[in-house]
Amino acid sequence: MKATSNSETELAMGREPTEMSQPTTTTRAGFMESQGVGVHIVMSAKTALELGCPIRGILAFTSTSTDKAGRSIPAPGRGALSIAREVHSKHPSPVLDIGYCARQISFRRKQIGDWLAFEQEQLK
Repeated sequence: MKATSNSETELAMGREPTEMSQPTTTTRAGFMESQGVGVHIVMSAKTALELGCPIRGILAFTSTSTDKAGRSIPAPGRGALSIAREVHSKHPSPVLDIGYCARQISFRRKQIGDWLAFEQEQLK
């Protein structure tokens, strides 16, 4: 099958170790195996602020299928749409209202403009 790339062959082709994993190049000879670890700790913003943790991103949606009944791999081409569902409540979320979002963006832009004007004034 030759699915794994040979590092000696890659070196002979003039590639540095940092250049050996190139899945889209026409000269690749397979996948470069490696070892390592990455950890993402997911917590609420409130907890992150309380603990002083750096916030590297904001998740809009999370899901897990660890009950042996759900799908662990989404359907091809659908991604998160195969498991995401809208939750109906008697109080609809304002973030789904385009008018609300437009007002919030406009308000925030005004705040940024006011802050920028204040900071520029302080430099004079």
